[in-house]
Amino acid sequence: NFGLSGGTLTKTQDSPSNNFATLNGVTKGSNSTYSQGNLTATRAGAGYNTSVSSIGATQGKWYWEVKLGNSGGSGGVTRYSQYGITTDNPNNVANLAAESVKHTYIKISYGSEFRYNEGDSGSSTTISGYGSTNSGNDIVMMALDLDNNYLYMGVNGTWYNSGNPTSGSSGTGAAPRQMVSGLTYFPCFINSYSTSMQINFGNGYFGTTAVSSAGTN
Repeated sequence: NFGLSGGTLTKTQDSPSNNFATLNGVTKGSNSTYSQGNLTATRAGAGYNTSVSSIGATQGKWYWEVKLGNSGGSGGVTRYSQYGITTDNPNNVANLAAESVKHTYIKISYGSEFRYNEGDSGSSTTISGYGSTNSGNDIVMMALDLDNNYLYMGVNGTWYNSGNPTSGSSGTGAAPRQMVSGLTYFPCFINSYSTSMQINFGNGYFGTTAVSSAGTN
């Protein structure tokens, strides 16, 4: 029997038979701090740190959310936040912007740009006109359909480009680049200039705050 000690407790539905991802604490960037069970990432200072989930997926359909924090940088609230998926070994991306890593698909928070990198050159291709500029406390939604290789993103209950994650092979409103098939993808999150992100991989909390509209895990 354990005695209660410490601060606010949060319910967890994570168990050995129903295991949820967290942020990978072994491979985090050198200037990142993880808290709340490795579900909140904060970056101090300039430069990029990329956080990658502890579990990847090769098939099936998956959903997760991220609550964007404010930025201490000169560019505004979420000037240096990015979010998406990557395939690379987390050891290789921790201190980089994830767009520099092969097979990475990300959304820029400070505009309507989607970027992907499917080569080895360390540079990405930009597609304009996807989504909108994010603000602090926005809750970004991501749905990954690895049966059809589409990624869907949205914010505050509305999918970008009128996306429909249940549209199957038609990929209605999906991100403007279909993913390369046959790979293992990891959710990834990029911080810089004191940005922070809180991740909900299924427990239904952002930090210690329960998600009011949470369904089942």
